[in-house]
This record gives sequence, structure tokens and C-alpha cells, in this order.
Amino acid sequence: MRRRVASIAVTGVLLTLAGCLISGTLDEKGGGTLTLKMRLSSDAQLESRKIRLQSAAVKVTNATIDKDNWATFDLKFDDVTKLSTVEHFQHTTITLTEGPDGTKVLTVKSANPNPHQLSDEVISYFGKDMTIAMTLPGPIVKSNATSTKDQTATWTYALGDFVAAKEEVMEVTFKAPPAAQDGELAN
Repeated sequence: MRRRVASIAVTGVLLTLAGCLISGTLDEKGGGTLTLKMRLSSDAQLESRKIRLQSAAVKVTNATIDKDNWATFDLKFDDVTKLSTVEHFQHTTITLTEGPDGTKVLTVKSANPNPHQLSDEVISYFGKDMTIAMTLPGPIVKSNATSTKDQTATWTYALGDFVAAKEEVMEVTFKAPPAAQDGELAN
């Protein structure tokens, strides 16, 4: 049973994040942090998962697992568009572009090369939903997020729907903070 759950969990992009949370903060320069909380099939997977979450552009700053196999990974990056350089996000494309009227647009396209249905048993183990939340360096102007509050956009997906979809697109437009003057920090 555990082997079957593990093999299903590694197929498709972000599948292991089901029932879990990805929360991130983007800074005014396009860098930031992500915290991923996901359930693993066993504690033995912690180190291999940590390797899959790192690259020259993305560093794991902390990795822990509890007695129920819920793992938490803290990531740091200087360029959000480089998250796809880690194996875990290899089917994800992230862009940060200039929008109109002093805005920026963050777009995350998660492609699933193997869309499929999950059994109730798998959903029960990994969780029914996955949530992705991103706090931005300026006020949100528009988004296709499930909800927004202050400077945070949150997308919530039913796990079964997410892994059955060929692609999910998350997009948020936010007011870019004013550029810092030499020697000053942007607010």
C-alpha cells in the first residue's frame, strides 16, 4: 500500500503538495521565500525530497518531518522565475512581468504531463485540498486566486481536480512598490 501511494505521489507536478500548503513571500526585487508543507509516504523520503527542491538558484534553508510524515521545507530564492530549476517544479513555468500603470504580473503555469484520477485512498492519505498562497510586495490589483486579502493571493484546489487537469494557471497583478533610491530601502 505505501509503495503504491508513493508511486502515485511522485507522478504529476506538485502532486505531493496535496492537502498541504505552499506559502510564499515575494520581495520587490523578485526574490523571496517559500514554505512547503507536504505529507510524505515515510520519513526516509525527507532527504531525497530536499534534493529535489534545490538548485543553484534555489536553496533549502530548513527541512523537518513530524511523526505523521508531514514534512516542512523552507526555500529561499533570488529570482522567482528560477523556481522551475528545481526538479520538483520542473513542469512549472513562472514569469514576473511589467504590467500597465506601475503594476507587475506574476504568472505560474503548472503543466501536468500525466493527468489522472486519484483513488479515495490516496486522497485520504495526502489530503483533499492543496493551497498555494503568495504574499506580494504591493497591493493586489486583480487575480484569478480563490481569495485575496491585503497583499496575499490564495489559490485552493481539490486534489483530485488538480491532478486530473492538464494545466493550472495562477495569476496575480499587483502594484509594484516604488523603486528605491540609492542607499534607501523600498517600502
